Amino acid sequence: MMMSSKNAHLIKIVDDYPRLDPDHEKLTTLVEKVYNQFYTNPGTYLLDQGNTPYHTWHIDKLKNGETLLLPTNISNSNFLRDMDDDFGIIPFPKFDEREDQYYSYVYYIAAVLVIPVNCNKTELVGAFMEASACDAYNYLIPLYFDTVMNVKILRDEETSEMIKIIRNSAYFSFEAVFNDMLAGAGNMIYDLMINNKSTDYASWYARNEKSIEGALNNLIDQFEANG
Repeated sequence: MMMSSKNAHLIKIVDDYPRLDPDHEKLTTLVEKVYNQFYTNPGTYLLDQGNTPYHTWHIDKLKNGETLLLPTNISNSNFLRDMDDDFGIIPFPKFDEREDQYYSYVYYIAAVLVIPVNCNKTELVGAFMEASACDAYNYLIPLYFDTVMNVKILRDEETSEMIKIIRNSAYFSFEAVFNDMLAGAGNMIYDLMINNKSTDYASWYARNEKSIEGALNNLIDQFEANG
């Protein structure tokens, strides 16, 4: 099973600015734990996606009773509505007992809205975005969690309580959201685990530090120039 920690990232927000400020000790431990879970735990099965549609290549393993725990995003629970066996949902475990709470990472392809730099109706666009967000907060999100999740998908009150924990602990990872503009900073675990099957975080960071820091400074410059 994977674990979560809000501080186990390369980039942190310091004084309202993103900074390359990794906790090397924590990241080294995280990499080792993930590696052990992937490659040394006899109960872990790594699926090869191949040509199978994304939502089925791992969901079907659970639906068919071939796995006990499946780390995935909440939206995939929709594909379990016709599952014969009962199932529940729990948050990712804490990194260790010192974590102050659970942390639930928002998947990096979450939809976002942006305003192009050449927009000449920023007040109108801003008003629309605010109104849209307000409607989603007041109507869409309650409908999804209270009706779709609790009534149509989930099967017990305990899982509903787990969903509340996950929802209340949700956070975005800066390096994941801007990964393509940060020299792949958000792909550290994938690069080490999948591409190289390595636990050598120190060497990975030494190779990538300058490129990530340069890309981050360039991104900040773009924000400030267009701010």
